[in-house]
Amino acid sequence: MPVKKKAVKKARTRREKKTVTFKRSAEKKMPESQKKAAARRIAILSVLDQGNSVSIEHLVKEFDVVQRTIERDLTVLKEAGIPILGPDKGRYSFLAGYTLRKFSLTQEQASLMSFLFEMATDLGQTFENSFKDLFSRVTMKKLDSPFYVKVSAQQLPLPATTEVGFLQAAIIESNRIRMKYINAAQVEKEYYLEPLKLAFYGGFWYLIAIKNGEKQIQKYRVDRIRDVQNLEDDYFSPQLDINKILDESVNIWFDEKRGDRVLIRVAPEVVPYFKSCCFFPLQKTVEECSDGSMVIATFPAHPEEIKHLIMHWIPCLTVLEPAPFKAEIRAMVDGYLKECGSCAIDLPKEFVGSGNTEIIIKYDKDRLIMVSKNTLENIESEPEFKTFIKALVEDSLKNPHKLQDMHKVWDKEWDMLLKGVDAEDE
Repeated sequence: MPVKKKAVKKARTRREKKTVTFKRSAEKKMPESQKKAAARRIAILSVLDQGNSVSIEHLVKEFDVVQRTIERDLTVLKEAGIPILGPDKGRYSFLAGYTLRKFSLTQEQASLMSFLFEMATDLGQTFENSFKDLFSRVTMKKLDSPFYVKVSAQQLPLPATTEVGFLQAAIIESNRIRMKYINAAQVEKEYYLEPLKLAFYGGFWYLIAIKNGEKQIQKYRVDRIRDVQNLEDDYFSPQLDINKILDESVNIWFDEKRGDRVLIRVAPEVVPYFKSCCFFPLQKTVEECSDGSMVIATFPAHPEEIKHLIMHWIPCLTVLEPAPFKAEIRAMVDGYLKECGSCAIDLPKEFVGSGNTEIIIKYDKDRLIMVSKNTLENIESEPEFKTFIKALVEDSLKNPHKLQDMHKVWDKEWDMLLKGVDAEDE
């Protein structure tokens, strides 16, 4: 037994010595020779990075070393992946257009890379090749990539806040949370939630969650969330397939359940786009028409999920059904025309009168102005004209659906009436 105790004691002593030895080696300082080499390489890189060239003779005198030392510095820097050209007439320089600033490298960092390369070289060919690959990745310009994706991402990076950290942890651990939320009306409320996901839509990060005791999905902008409490002992079991729900969404207006089918006619000129890409949730082709158009079906969870998409593609899309939603889109278009649209008005030739038919019709903010060189020159001052135009415009704005296409109502009388009107007059 005493022998075992002694053996244990010796083993413990050896472990302690090993620990002490490791600690000392970790605190070992860089040799003076390596410090001088680092300083030389930083100086060389600094000169080259300013667009200048250097000669070995100048560097030998500058650092008071032998020529072989400078040659070694330049060789190591080149082999580490830094494009130093030379000797050209005895001088060395960076490859044309190259600068460390393009790769966010300082001279000190580039010098450190050269030392790492030396270490990798000593470890064998495999490590040397690995270092070269790593260095090429570090210094690769972002603009060199053949790919570019445009993301509307003013707030794309998820804020590194305490609140976000608590939300991430709660989602991973399926813990309920308490938090305060400032809504669009700047009113702060407290919520008790089951957090499901952090999702990015339309330039904002959202917390996707379920209110405790309810089933409807709620969305909360992350930048409006305050004072998150991760209730570590309050677990929940997610009942929704949130990934499937998010995969079927096209914007933040998604929900667990999909609504009624909406049929939309797609004009021929944009059919190729809708065949190659799904713009609407659960979009599918219902019919390909003989005139080149097609009918698609979509199943929005909420009207807002597709309403603005339709408006974006008007006049290339026409809602066919259901009738209430079709009327809602029509009202949106009518409202737009009422506020800022324009209408063509078909005036009979008798109203303008006979004689010189050279006229100018102008729109000025809230009124129509008709100007002529002779017979119509003073027509604006006539009370009947103002009354007529006012009634005509008001009726057009109230009932834009009754207006006819210009090409359907245009006739020879209008051609005669506007004969001689130039582009500026129009």
